[in-house]
Amino acid sequence: MFEALPTTPSGWLGWGAAAVVTAVVYFPKAWSERRGESRENERLINALAEERALRKEAESQLEQANQQIYALIREFSDIKAANAQMELKISYLTREIEALRQQLQRSDQS
Repeated sequence: MFEALPTTPSGWLGWGAAAVVTAVVYFPKAWSERRGESRENERLINALAEERALRKEAESQLEQANQQIYALIREFSDIKAANAQMELKISYLTREIEALRQQLQRSDQS
């Protein structure tokens, strides 16, 4: 690599020109790529923040839906318990009515 170093002023000028051309071509490209990466990173960070906000909102809605479901389940179980009590009372009253009817029939027969 170093055996091709220039030894004349024109050789040094050629090397300098090649270095300048390389710098003019390479550095702006490298800087734009870095800026592009930075923009891409910023876009990804913003997308991630938006996704996190949406997820938090979805989790909040899910929690509200779960609470509503639990409230409805409790209400349903309360209704079921009240229904069972009413059925028991109806059964008791039906037996009592039947007993009173039998007493009336016996008193009518006598």
